[in-house]
Amino acid sequence: MIASGQCWSYGLLYFPKPTQLDAWKTENGGYRVTIIVRISGGTPPFTVHHDTDIFVTEERHYPLVFHAAGCTIIHTIAVESADGQSISHQYFIRSPWCD
Repeated sequence: MIASGQCWSYGLLYFPKPTQLDAWKTENGGYRVTIIVRISGGTPPFTVHHDTDIFVTEERHYPLVFHAAGCTIIHTIAVESADGQSISHQYFIRSPWCD
């Protein structure tokens, strides 16, 4: 039984390091890009940090949408779980519009 105020954990919090964009389109002199953060383990709600932007979600496949330009996309994603776990990855993606 879980005591009042404690969260049930669904195992070790994890998400794979992004290696490519899930979607992108031209917008405002750059590109609107999407990376799906695929979260497993932990307990929702999740706090997703993308550099200085912060989002709170119950979703395990969270669509992280942001503006990008140039030929390289380098950022850090960190996820915190309601059960106190956290994980982060810095990622580097070569922009598909530069190929």
